Amino acid sequence: MMKVSTADGTIPSRGRRYRWTVLVSTDDRSPYPRLPADTRVRLVTEDCRSVTVAWQLPPAGTSDSQRYCVYVEPVTSSAAPELNACTKPRRRRKSVKGSCHVTGSGTTVQVGSERDANDTAIQTISGMKHGRRYAVDVYVSSVSTAKKKELFLAYERLMVHVRSTC
Repeated sequence: MMKVSTADGTIPSRGRRYRWTVLVSTDDRSPYPRLPADTRVRLVTEDCRSVTVAWQLPPAGTSDSQRYCVYVEPVTSSAAPELNACTKPRRRRKSVKGSCHVTGSGTTVQVGSERDANDTAIQTISGMKHGRRYAVDVYVSSVSTAKKKELFLAYERLMVHVRSTC
């Protein structure tokens, strides 16, 4: 039996339509990247022009090489936009892409971020404007898949409020 609930834990209403994706694999090889149990992106530090965020990686040695890409987008409306986890990263504006890095197979290729001993990726995002809100999204994909068939998963969106006074 499977029980379905929304991201905030509530039961969906009967009158609305929802699209659900269930990922199933019959063996240990999945075309999708591996995610840790905790898929939150967390705020580590902040100042008037930059923030440092972190997210958990799967334990070292448990997955093939994976690419992590960080997207940072200013939010202008009062309501926080929802992350559509099915929206492909390549459909997003190139101007909101922060950086990418690849991990796996016991090595880490770092591009703009680092991995600590606790299997946590840490990324500093600079060039932010004080007093503004930003949406920070992290996408992960398997490096071994072909570019045209790249399969990805998204971490939970982090909303960051950059300080207005310094």
